[in-house]
Formats: sequence, structure tokens, C-alpha cells
Amino acid sequence: MDEKLVPYHEYLEELAENFEKISFTNTPRIKNQFADALATLASMVSITKENLIEPLEIEIAKGPAHCDAIEATDEQPWYEDIKHFLQTGQYPTFANRRDRKTLRRLAAHYFLSGGTLYRRSFDATLL
Repeated sequence: MDEKLVPYHEYLEELAENFEKISFTNTPRIKNQFADALATLASMVSITKENLIEPLEIEIAKGPAHCDAIEATDEQPWYEDIKHFLQTGQYPTFANRRDRKTLRRLAAHYFLSGGTLYRRSFDATLL
């Protein structure tokens, strides 16, 4: 085992005591986008030993997903400032120094082609 992974392995053994059953599946890195999304979600949640965590079941759809009803709102989507910045190089009028810095940092992870905004993955694949 790689020496850098030893602390993680020890911590995993400690955590494993809290579960009835654990299974592992090796997923090639190229197909690991879903795991990256789960890791991002997990980093936003505070988990303690007192929390009861129900098993998470994930199914992979065999066909394309669609939505029958879309709720229309007057609000702009969350990515509108990033898209506008990439199109024009201009910051929103309300943006202070910190907002501009954050917007530049976020925009570095996106690519605009025509009117479509793509997110770059860790290996430069456009999502």
C-alpha cells in the first residue's frame, strides 16, 4: 500500500465499525464523475457518530432522462454571471473586489462554445 494512503486506510477501518455491511467496487477514473459529485455533496454535510445514515441506493438509467413539466421563473440561472463574464469579460454591476475574484476563479473551470456553457472536469473533458 502507498505510504500516503495509510492514514486513510486506518481512518476507514475506524469508520467501518459503524456500518453493518460495506462493499467496494473499483471504478476506472474516467468513469468516476459520479463519485466526484458524491464527494462534493458529502463535503457539504456534517456527519457524526450520532447520525443514523440510511443506505444509499443508486441506479443507473439505461436511457435518457427527461422532464415533463418545467416551472418558469423570472430569476436567472445560477451560472448566468459566469456565462456573461466569459462572453463579455465584464463583471456584474453589483460585484465588489471579492465577488470579481470569485467569479474569475469560477469562470476558469468553464468553457463557452456558442451559447452553451461547459464545465471542465479534472482531466479537461467538457461536461
